[in-house]
Amino acid sequence: MPLPGPVVRPYVAPLCPRCPGHRGVTVAVPAGRTVTAAFPGTVRFAGDVAGRPYVVLDLGGAVLLTYGGLAGTAAARGSRVAEGESL
Repeated sequence: MPLPGPVVRPYVAPLCPRCPGHRGVTVAVPAGRTVTAAFPGTVRFAGDVAGRPYVVLDLGGAVLLTYGGLAGTAAARGSRVAEGESL
């Protein structure tokens, strides 16, 4: 887990590959907590989506990991991130 906290919205598998679903896990944490990378990867996107910072890590092998709804981020597109490094 990128940070400790209760899961407030679990993974919900979509009915089909392009159907809606919650393809992640939402963790509740106190404001101001630092989010860290759960795995090492390369930052493919770092920016705002609907007014909230998001970071997408490429873990290799077509695997992407998205961190969203962040208070802010120092991550830069193209940079390498180590496991446990602040996003």
